[in-house]
Amino acid sequence: MNRRNFLAFLALSGTALLSGCGIPNLPKDSLVISLGSDPVTLNPILASDSASFSVIDFIFNGIIRLDENQKIQPDLAESIDILHSGLVYRVNLRKDVYFHDGVRLTADDVVFTYEKILDPKTNTVRRSDLIVDNVPIKIVKIDDFTVDFVLPGIFSPFMTNLGTGILPKHILQNQDINTSDFNRFPIGTGPFILKKWQVADKIFLGTNERYYQGKPLLESLIIKIIPDSNSQVFAYEAGEIDMVDLRPKDVAWIKEDPKSTLVSYPTKTYTYLGFNLKNQLFEDRSVREAITISIDKNALVKAVLMGYGEALNYPTCPLDWSYPEGLPYPEYNPERADELLDMAGWKKGSDGLRHKNNLPFRFTCLIRQGSKDREMAGVIIQQYLEQRGIKIDLVSLEWSSLLQRLTSEKKDFETTIMGWGLGMDPDPYGIWYSKEYPNGFNLVGYDNPEVDKLIILGRQTIDQEVRKKIYRKVYEIIVCDQPYIFLWYPKSIVAYRNWVRGLSKPGPSGLMVYPERIYVERIES
Repeated sequence: MNRRNFLAFLALSGTALLSGCGIPNLPKDSLVISLGSDPVTLNPILASDSASFSVIDFIFNGIIRLDENQKIQPDLAESIDILHSGLVYRVNLRKDVYFHDGVRLTADDVVFTYEKILDPKTNTVRRSDLIVDNVPIKIVKIDDFTVDFVLPGIFSPFMTNLGTGILPKHILQNQDINTSDFNRFPIGTGPFILKKWQVADKIFLGTNERYYQGKPLLESLIIKIIPDSNSQVFAYEAGEIDMVDLRPKDVAWIKEDPKSTLVSYPTKTYTYLGFNLKNQLFEDRSVREAITISIDKNALVKAVLMGYGEALNYPTCPLDWSYPEGLPYPEYNPERADELLDMAGWKKGSDGLRHKNNLPFRFTCLIRQGSKDREMAGVIIQQYLEQRGIKIDLVSLEWSSLLQRLTSEKKDFETTIMGWGLGMDPDPYGIWYSKEYPNGFNLVGYDNPEVDKLIILGRQTIDQEVRKKIYRKVYEIIVCDQPYIFLWYPKSIVAYRNWVRGLSKPGPSGLMVYPERIYVERIES
């Protein structure tokens, strides 16, 4: 159903659009937003996906947080002292923070949280954040509101790893943290409290009246689960949600709406096509390069993003201080791609498809269901590779099913189009260090000993300019190896109703950096 037919359907069915009937049937003092999938978990030390963190960030606080300028600020910490030449980080906690059940947060909760991350029995991808030279960091309680993190060696990214939400020891200390009901019904310290989670429908968050920054101005926050990006836009136009993330093709519709504000801003994210390097099809680096240079990325990105983003060639983005300006990368060259494939033994048959040892060059690419930009990119890539005699079968999966395929030890995929959100520090350990496979974020099984050594060196170096040179070499090697086809880094495009107030300024940190300050003044026409 196209947009025009959909709007006609709404009119015939009696559903009121904002453009015709003024204030929608939404709670007066609530903000209603959408999310593309249900969270996998609401436990901050177990979560590894953006959908989970989109909710977790309203419920939990970390020791530090990022402000709207991407600067580190204390959150649960009153202050942090760096002692003994950078080997001890002393966290002085606030004394006015309470969990949602009324129990005061203390040093015991901080020690418990980080020791659980270090516990080998905990299913977390965050353990490497607390390991230096294969030695765990020690978390030491000094008094009820003071904690020391004692490092076995210099660890330059450490401060940025203090943003993990703090768990309540009094609830979880005698439970299996991997299977606890807490993971679906959490108790945090954040500005909002989970009231109800209707799977595949809605998440209801109520106000934390004891929030240490002051009672939030909203009475509640309602998050609707709407997997398809087109459906999210329709829900926005129908007055069912107050904010929506847009695809570039949707911008023209919203620009015509006087009751909406449209903002666009760069994000510290990138999208890629990743190869399962343990699969025999992709073991040969020259074959991966051939696939990469078969695709005109500039044309692809222009078609998909329509100016709201740019082609990317490196495993980072221009917003990061480590971005390697001027580094060479494989450029679009279909003739050279044919040569590389021929030399690798992949010869075209009479059917137009390449074969080697009677094996056709055919593979699947997994994409999140409802992610229209990635689905569109998949179709374009499919067309480019078909010209080279390579067949891709595109498979769209619901988010949790996709994650299961990618993160299981079996690594049940051949290729995937996914994206990464980049952290405060460019430390690439989690994604590219060999030992982060198969139980970390190194989903594709990348393994390069020189990169491993450089990543560790970068972690042991304080001087930012020296680290930048180290990471430039890391990026150079990764680009040469081509474990991913780096596709694009996008701009975020968001529309919100004019009655939504108190949003943070548009930027890489998003519009909801301070959710406690947001409020609505619904306006009748």
